[in-house]
Amino acid sequence: MIEFFAGVATRNITPTLNGTPVFLAGSGNDRRATGVDLPLMVRALAMRADEQTAIIVAVDLIGLDYSDVELVRAELAQREIDPVGVIVTCTHTHSAPDTLGLWGPDAATSGVDLHYLAHVRQAIVEAAAEALAFVCPAQLRAATTYMPHAILDTRAPQIIDDEIVVLSFEKPDGEVIGTILNFACHPAMLDATSTLLSADYTGAACAAVEAQIGGTALYISGALSGVLAPATAGRDRHEIGQAYAEAALAALATAPLVDAEQLVVRRTTFTLPLENPRRARAHAAELLRPRALADGALTTSCTLIDLGPVQILSIPGQPLPALGSVFKQLLPGPLRILACSADDDMGYILPDAVFVPPADGQNPGRQYEARMSIGATTGSRMLAAVRGLVGERMGAGWPAAEAAGYRGEARCAG
Repeated sequence: MIEFFAGVATRNITPTLNGTPVFLAGSGNDRRATGVDLPLMVRALAMRADEQTAIIVAVDLIGLDYSDVELVRAELAQREIDPVGVIVTCTHTHSAPDTLGLWGPDAATSGVDLHYLAHVRQAIVEAAAEALAFVCPAQLRAATTYMPHAILDTRAPQIIDDEIVVLSFEKPDGEVIGTILNFACHPAMLDATSTLLSADYTGAACAAVEAQIGGTALYISGALSGVLAPATAGRDRHEIGQAYAEAALAALATAPLVDAEQLVVRRTTFTLPLENPRRARAHAAELLRPRALADGALTTSCTLIDLGPVQILSIPGQPLPALGSVFKQLLPGPLRILACSADDDMGYILPDAVFVPPADGQNPGRQYEARMSIGATTGSRMLAAVRGLVGERMGAGWPAAEAAGYRGEARCAG
């Protein structure tokens, strides 16, 4: 057992509506914010053991470009904080400002406010540094459970991952420092008709956890690619968030403490061919952020934080649940957390076998995910990168995890 420390910090990044238009992301062009439903937050959790550090920052945004996260890491390095173990993951709420460029006043104009984006980066840096500065001795409590019938998938075949992973960081006296909530469902209960800024149900879930057990809660989105949305059944985002929090906390209440056996951080940087002409044109036109190509490929990365019984793996986009399940099964477990929309936005990530390019890019129909992917081999290439990252730890604990009932796999809806 190692001496393990954890700390948390938050920043509010809800933009001020003072006349400058704020274009909301995720649901068409020219959707301008008119008010605030739930605040947008930066929530950081720092870990330290011996000389190793890791920091996870959950941000209530649709996504961030690789360049933004690299600027954050560079600023943290200037503060003498090792940037290797820094993961910046976005909840992917569809009611936050456009931080990628696709949802401006029209299809040819970026909706990104660079001043707001600089404010977001600074908030991430400050929260990460503060969380690390105030770490204290901590112990872990972890659990998994399921929320059956909580997710709708309009894609065929209907494959979802309804596993909840919850990880609590507690002081030796039991006081909660922070909690990680991990679930795979779009925060998009406020639909295209809404003009409110909101963290959506994920913000409501974090608030409910904090109200019940204290500390700071971080929501980390799992493999939510495809058309995975909450099964509302007449409930609003507050009720869904509350239900999710209650399921997570019920599992946590009977969970034992687990030892942080280690704090190992590894990152792999790799390239993915940019095969989608629509995305290539968007980068060239600066609708999306300009990105340098290496032999026609984009550079991105995945990061692994390994605590022994718990692994946290960052994925720079949104894999389909079936592929997310494969990523999970590569980890030794028994607790596996996929932090998707993390450190970059590579769009949807499909298994190669189901990638079918749309015949009509303007009306992609069931090939919508392929239209929003960067290429047909993105899935297999990212899988190879993760295999190399996990290395000799790959799948080592899978049989034991299966026997212990921790099996976290996507399954057909029904």
